[in-house]
Amino acid sequence: MQIYTKYVGVIVGILILAVLSSGCVSIGGFAQVLNLGDKSSNFTELNKTPNGTYSIASVTFKCPDSWAVSTFNNNGKTTIAAVQINESSFQPQFMIDIIPNKNNSEQEAVNQAKNEIYFGYKKISDNMTTIDGNKAYESIYAINDPIAGKSKFELIYFVKNGKTYIITFSAANKDFDKEKANFDMILKSFKVQ
Repeated sequence: MQIYTKYVGVIVGILILAVLSSGCVSIGGFAQVLNLGDKSSNFTELNKTPNGTYSIASVTFKCPDSWAVSTFNNNGKTTIAAVQINESSFQPQFMIDIIPNKNNSEQEAVNQAKNEIYFGYKKISDNMTTIDGNKAYESIYAINDPIAGKSKFELIYFVKNGKTYIITFSAANKDFDKEKANFDMILKSFKVQ
């Protein structure tokens, strides 16, 4: 195991905070994702390939050396999460959700991701961008969470190969602009196979 093994708990804690504060799942549902009662899920720490990239679930990306990366699967949905290892109460992090579209058209999948309600989030901006040659939607939100404090979230979502990819970058308000270089490195290296 890598030195980052002790940080898996930190990653899990931040994932729980991020997911629960978004209002997307219940505590019981999140417990299932972490394999606390659902045999169909698993949680795994990832290791870099020799060229410094991570590769899982048909995506590859580079991540700063000071970040720990893990993944979990639950009933067909894959989540990849990374968190910067530091002493901050709200570490910069990113998450990739890969969701099968099932019988939805590409437009239905985009609309579903676009219309997701983030309880307590204030939308700052909406833009279009390109990720790995695909048209993508980008939204930036601000939130004042009682536990994490003031923070920003950048959500980027697109559809490719019958799956919706939702990329989330987050950091404390005071750190968000400083972390932009790390977020850009991840995004520029992000590829879907």
